[in-house]
Amino acid sequence: GVNYYRLVQYDLSGVSQYFAPVVVNNDLSGISIYPNPVANQSEIKFGSSYVGESTLQIIDTQGKIVYQSAVQTIKGLNQIELNTQSFDKGLYLIMLSNTKESKQLKFIK
Repeated sequence: GVNYYRLVQYDLSGVSQYFAPVVVNNDLSGISIYPNPVANQSEIKFGSSYVGESTLQIIDTQGKIVYQSAVQTIKGLNQIELNTQSFDKGLYLIMLSNTKESKQLKFIK
């Protein structure tokens, strides 16, 4: 998400100086799917600090892996097109993992 920070500096005599607020966008730590609920095609976006191969899994409410794919991850924002046409209606879990990080998100079909 988006965080706002404002720095206050105190010198040795106790005088303080306030600096302008700074906006820090931490969206690279999350994962999203659009649209949600999905129809037949969706787009998964996620941020990553990892460069290399990640595993994308879609899991149904019974714990069954209904989709699995190896995806190449770059540092920064990543985007994956997902065809959900063959998925039954219901609740699903996206699991994206590699050796450095793991992300999860629920979605509805």
